[in-house]
Amino acid sequence: MIGRGFCNKRIARALKISPETVKSHVKRIFLKMAVNTRAEAVYRAASFGRDDSSKPNHKEPATSSVRSVILRQLVPPGAPTSPIHR
Repeated sequence: MIGRGFCNKRIARALKISPETVKSHVKRIFLKMAVNTRAEAVYRAASFGRDDSSKPNHKEPATSSVRSVILRQLVPPGAPTSPIHR
């Protein structure tokens, strides 16, 4: 959902939870992925499996089902996986 450009409010409506809950889950995802922005999270998610340098330092999987839904949808199918240009 993040990879599709959804804001926290839109994710909350889709999952029928509060925006604050989404904010909390996104924050935990960022911590586990060792990123600071949505763009970094999308890039890192697209990079998983290409090399070991793209993987976060944390080895534990997301335990929350809501977090898993948000994380699974970071990069929609068929999305380009090229590096983000700054």
